[in-house]
Amino acid sequence: MPARLTTASMLAFAVLTIAMADVSLNVGDDFQQKVDANPGNTTFIIKKGLHRLQRVSPKDGNVFVGEDGAVMSGARVLSDWHKEGSYWVHGGQTQNGKHYGNCRDERESCAHPEDLYMDGDFLEQVDALSDVASGCWYFDYGADKVYMADDPGDHLMEISVKDAAFRSTAYGVTIKNLTIERYATPVKDGAVMRDPRGTEDGSKVGRGWVVENCDIGYNHALAMKICMLDNVRIRGNKLHHNGQIGIVTVKGTDMLFEFNEVSHNCIEHLHITMAEEGGTKFVRSRDAVIRYNWVHHNSTAGLWADIDNHNALYEGNLVEYNGHQGLFHEIGGSAKMRCNICRHNGIRWSAWLYGANILVSASSDVEVYHNIVEVDGDGDHEIGGNGICIVYQPKLRSYECERNYVHHNDITYLGARGLTGIGNDDPEEATRDAWWAQTTNKFDYNTYHAPDLTAALWNWMYWRDWEDFRAQGQEEHGTLDDDFTARKTLHSYDDCTAAAAVWDSLVQIWPVEIDHPCKDNRKAPPDRQSFSGDIIRTQESIAMSVYTLRGRRVLQARHSARLNLSSLPHGSYVVRIGMGATGQTRTITLAR
Repeated sequence: MPARLTTASMLAFAVLTIAMADVSLNVGDDFQQKVDANPGNTTFIIKKGLHRLQRVSPKDGNVFVGEDGAVMSGARVLSDWHKEGSYWVHGGQTQNGKHYGNCRDERESCAHPEDLYMDGDFLEQVDALSDVASGCWYFDYGADKVYMADDPGDHLMEISVKDAAFRSTAYGVTIKNLTIERYATPVKDGAVMRDPRGTEDGSKVGRGWVVENCDIGYNHALAMKICMLDNVRIRGNKLHHNGQIGIVTVKGTDMLFEFNEVSHNCIEHLHITMAEEGGTKFVRSRDAVIRYNWVHHNSTAGLWADIDNHNALYEGNLVEYNGHQGLFHEIGGSAKMRCNICRHNGIRWSAWLYGANILVSASSDVEVYHNIVEVDGDGDHEIGGNGICIVYQPKLRSYECERNYVHHNDITYLGARGLTGIGNDDPEEATRDAWWAQTTNKFDYNTYHAPDLTAALWNWMYWRDWEDFRAQGQEEHGTLDDDFTARKTLHSYDDCTAAAAVWDSLVQIWPVEIDHPCKDNRKAPPDRQSFSGDIIRTQESIAMSVYTLRGRRVLQARHSARLNLSSLPHGSYVVRIGMGATGQTRTITLAR
């Protein structure tokens, strides 16, 4: 028979029940006040609507779940503009975030975290009032004034104020189903941030953060930074249009990063340049699983792990159109890279073996296999991307580069350029020659497709053609052909079935993005490609070319948004749409 409850015990039970009930956060509520008024492990429901200027320091175990349409914005609206001479001016801007970071072109403005947005898009901050032109703005911090040249008129003008949406040293925090945008995140900090300055508590080591199904974009520096935590779970998020990088994680075991879209990070006209830029950067991880992510159109590196990442698995990722390296394992330990599609990376920078679709640098015991790689065919060896590369950097002498094995990959060159192979940038001839004589790095069983079978597309000490590369002991069982119809897909490999299913179901829109300098107004929105009948169209007058699968150009339109394919026989073709180094390449099939 159960014991009889006393009045005191019933009251205690009632208090506990109330404390554990979900708490609603409505538009206009002070989020931090409600968090402070409730214990750890409370679940907060963020109601549908636009929640401006909220900054939350969670407690251990707090859960934040957004209703569909819940948006947290770190920006305030600026509506009372007035004219001073040739400028539009708004006063009363007393925010002044910390000045930290480096800028390109000897600028200072990027080190301030505030951004001004017109209709949701970044304007470019300049260092002096005299530099203000269309598409630019200037913050006079001493006078608390903002200046711009464009008439704000009926435009939505916002300025970022808060430095983070969620930031604390708590353990076990969960954040789900939120849009988080336009926060004045200082360089190297995130709009969602597990602060690294907290002391590590051994009793809570298994309580990592969970971030799921969030859309985090248009923040000054990072979307997300998670530090000093094990068992982190980051799933199904969109991390995009952040000024510096999508996500950084620092020190942790058993991280899972899956089904995320990481795109358009490292905004060119914010001019931020630091040790980490682009899509991702994972630092000092153990047993990380990085799978089924779509990482594309980041201005610099795509999917990047740097410094002491051990036993990492990169599986089933689609990594494409990133400016520098695509899939990049640097200064680290063992890893497996399998069943990834890496294509058209390195379109902005591929000096030497950098800008590779897959790059292993100053790392050992990395196995690279069953990947599909496509190398752009335009340009020369200085731009346009490379294939799969291994680089030894002797200046990092505490990190050897040995026992890396690249095998059973399918690599396609869309033109007679790009490199696959091994490099050593040691300036000392004696030590460099000694390394080449004993290195255990190996390429074998890979399949290559190229329009020119005589091209120097491999590297061992320097550029080599196919026979010369094989003479160095590489690719004993590898094959080279000029038959693009023989290209493999993920379906070709039994262990890539799951990855193939993921990307078979993806509905993709391929934007053409052209960078515009400040004085040519704001950056143009992405244009969608459409293929209809015998006509290829874009919404922008840019260059288009059509190639046979053997690399011969059969049609070109330099200043037209239309390309008529009616003169071509049935079959498959490679179509490139873009301007200069910025563009995309697609394979299409014409049926007659």
